[in-house]
Amino acid sequence: MVGPGEVDLAGSLEPLRQDLPAHAVVAFHARELAGFPIAESVRAAWDIEAIRREHLAFIEIWDDPAAASLAPSALTVQTMLVADWLALLRADPRLPGEFMDAQWPATRSTEVYRRMHERLAEESAAEFAALVTPARRRSGYGGHPSAPFPTRSAAARPR
Repeated sequence: MVGPGEVDLAGSLEPLRQDLPAHAVVAFHARELAGFPIAESVRAAWDIEAIRREHLAFIEIWDDPAAASLAPSALTVQTMLVADWLALLRADPRLPGEFMDAQWPATRSTEVYRRMHERLAEESAAEFAALVTPARRRSGYGGHPSAPFPTRSAAARPR
């Protein structure tokens, strides 16, 4: 991750330090040198256009209101949404906005994710609660989830 300014990484990682193997985190602080703009280095080090395509693909799928019906249950759709969001986060190192152009889609993809997640939240939470409620199992529900739905998440779709 590249971040602007200084970050208290040691303080942030302190609760995890005992669980991290030696040398699990590499950190350094860099500054721009005259004649060597960091923005150019960022563009050379990361495939910015590939990251942009990942954001735009996410937005294309999840900004459509019909995406809420990609599967027969809100819980399934929300699981697909979160899987796709996590795949996007793995593709995007969240470079500082100052190095991106004005049309950088990260803010929009975040808004799309939050809006769809909120839209699905109540119904998917109710479905989940119904799945884990012991009274429902006692009343004849066998606890077996329904057969998997054949729709793949966007993260699994070829681009």
